[in-house]
Amino acid sequence: EAGKHFIVGYTADNSTNDYWSTVPLAKESQKLLGIVEISADKGHFSLNNLEELSELGIKAYMPEAKKGRPKKKTGVPEEEFSKERFIYNPQDNTYICPKGSVMHYRLLWHEVKTGTKYRVYSTDDCMKCPFKAKCTTSVRGRWITRWEKEEIEEEHWKRMKKEGTG
Repeated sequence: EAGKHFIVGYTADNSTNDYWSTVPLAKESQKLLGIVEISADKGHFSLNNLEELSELGIKAYMPEAKKGRPKKKTGVPEEEFSKERFIYNPQDNTYICPKGSVMHYRLLWHEVKTGTKYRVYSTDDCMKCPFKAKCTTSVRGRWITRWEKEEIEEEHWKRMKKEGTG
């Protein structure tokens, strides 16, 4: 509610980001004041933080630190083929590409630094698709990655968008 926000904890250090302090501060705030929602700047954002806060029953409002980076690093030449245009089907654990091909779960990829696990989806249809050059720069075809607990992230972005902050 407007006018009812206040700072309940803080840390100070020389780190370039704050994501390591988010969960401990939220836990302390929850224990002391029964906090069930937190707001934090983009330095606090990480998938692991979203997961841990969700498990604690705390709703987080944090912008993603990586938003706005150059599109050329994604390997997706055309916006029409961004990941957001691929539709996830939770019943079949598949994605449907913008041109209608079904992308199947192929492998589980572990990010060593964070321990985060991603499912990787692809389809053999890419090799004969007339839109391949607009969709990917990879010779192997398009791959879509999905965080193993992406429903937590999806709920976060829906909440951010609803509040006008995402």
